[in-house]
Amino acid sequence: MRKKLFLLNRDFQFRYIGLVIAVGSFSTLLTMLIILYPLFAFRILRIPEFLPFPIFVGMALAVLMNIAVIGVMTMFITHRIVGPLYNLVRNMRRFESGNWGGHVTVRENDELKYVMRNFNEMVDRIIQQTEQDRDALLSDPEPTATVRKVADGMNSRTRTFRHLHQEDRSDLQA
Repeated sequence: MRKKLFLLNRDFQFRYIGLVIAVGSFSTLLTMLIILYPLFAFRILRIPEFLPFPIFVGMALAVLMNIAVIGVMTMFITHRIVGPLYNLVRNMRRFESGNWGGHVTVRENDELKYVMRNFNEMVDRIIQQTEQDRDALLSDPEPTATVRKVADGMNSRTRTFRHLHQEDRSDLQA
């Protein structure tokens, strides 16, 4: 079983984790202030008598636990966005380098499944257009040597794509 990485783009994820922790901490402290201030203002609570040191320690631990829970949850939430983006960028680079085989794997719960499906459709249309152009070049009764060479290169690339494409489709259906 492959180990799942949750920090794929550390800069992006840590930036948002820090932001959410700051907002969560501010919210927690503000809530504590709103609850405790009236109790102190109306002298219902007094620090030495009714609010001993262990209560303050408990409140501090609650703030730290809140920060930890917010940080972990934010890491998982940002992973749902960064994971598909990472996969999409990796496949774009592969496609850019000339390896046209395969598609971006689209999981049903991915946040960017619409973008990933459109990328797969774009790849399919480019491959289809390339095949049509190659067939048109090969059907020319007197192609020049250069045109023949380009068409042969397109032919080998398309064959490679079809082979890899079939493997990917069978992996997705399994």
